[in-house]
Amino acid sequence: MSGFSVTVKAVRDRKLISPTFQVAATDSQPSIYLEVEEAELQTDPKSGILQLICRDGTVEFGDEGKFEFPDERVIYLDHLNSVEINEDSASPANLTLRAIPLQIDREKKIIDEAKASIESLGENPDPEQLKNAEYHHNEHQKRLYRLQAERQRRLANGFGVFCFVCMGIPVAVWRKSSDNVSTFFTCFLPILLLYYPLLVIGEQTARDGTFGAVPVWIANVVLFAIGALSADPIDASLWTRRTMWLVLGLGLFRLVYLAFDPFDLVHDEAYYWDWSRQLDYGYFSKPPMIAWLIGLSTRLLGDHEFAVRLPAVLLGTGSLAFVFMLARRMYDAKVGFWATMLVAMTPGNVAMSLLMTIDAPFLFFWSAAMYCFWRLLEKGEDRWKWLVATTVVIGLGLLTKQTMAGMLVFGGLF
Repeated sequence: MSGFSVTVKAVRDRKLISPTFQVAATDSQPSIYLEVEEAELQTDPKSGILQLICRDGTVEFGDEGKFEFPDERVIYLDHLNSVEINEDSASPANLTLRAIPLQIDREKKIIDEAKASIESLGENPDPEQLKNAEYHHNEHQKRLYRLQAERQRRLANGFGVFCFVCMGIPVAVWRKSSDNVSTFFTCFLPILLLYYPLLVIGEQTARDGTFGAVPVWIANVVLFAIGALSADPIDASLWTRRTMWLVLGLGLFRLVYLAFDPFDLVHDEAYYWDWSRQLDYGYFSKPPMIAWLIGLSTRLLGDHEFAVRLPAVLLGTGSLAFVFMLARRMYDAKVGFWATMLVAMTPGNVAMSLLMTIDAPFLFFWSAAMYCFWRLLEKGEDRWKWLVATTVVIGLGLLTKQTMAGMLVFGGLF
């Protein structure tokens, strides 16, 4: 926001503690320097003007003087509401997912107008005018291709994670008797040798507009096909197969649902997304894991709703996988399937698998900790490995939510 800066000591219950504000001068308003004990930024519901609600502070209006106020004051920042981001010339990669369709419609209108302008020049147009008109048309046509490719690229990158899982799980189960290193490289080689080259070629082809925006999906299709072909030799029970496709199917459905951007970020999601823009070792009310996960996703895919919520889908899918593995380990694969089904049907799990709140990573680490702890209780030479795994997972859970400490208490009682 141009002409406006704020420094905050802390945030408590959505309120700014000991903030200082600086607002640049305009033709109609002097510069403002404000120091207060507590403040809130709100929008007036009637006028839509940004207003600053301050309590106990001092304010300096340019050369007009310095004033103190012990009670509450409301300062209207009406000139900041006119500041807009010029999306018409912004790079497609910097646009929000909501803004891209609007820009596509705008470019189509400009292209139609450019075509009409070229046709209006007649059969013997002025060469200079024709050259300028064609250049104008071609530049907007290129931008249209890039916009169309960008929208599909973001969706394809999100589904790419699902395709990694579809390929990785069958190959990993197929190679379960091999050592971990060889299994890892067996899973990774198709990604390295096929997925990334096809991804680069597909994105470039889509930006050129040769085959539309479809080529950005080629890498995903090839990876998914490898996973489907690798699923045949899996030596697993019928219930394990059913659970695998149940978990993957739910994950795919949630990705498709979020890809069409059904609703805005809820209050907590927006709050945590703002944290992710300034990564730190901790925040006022929560540990840092939620901000780290959102920050990783948005830095890879961009700042839009799908990128913010993608970790919730992946973590929710992982939680169901740990529920199945725990139930299968304690009983059998049939019990694991129905346990996974029941957990997946609960409204709380549905919400936590779509909204990127604290509960999404917390449920994942709690489920993982339960599985690792159960493996620790089993007799075997590799118990020390599960002790390390349990400790690491509980530690990650504590970086997500302090309630994870309950796992130590309940584990001790068990």
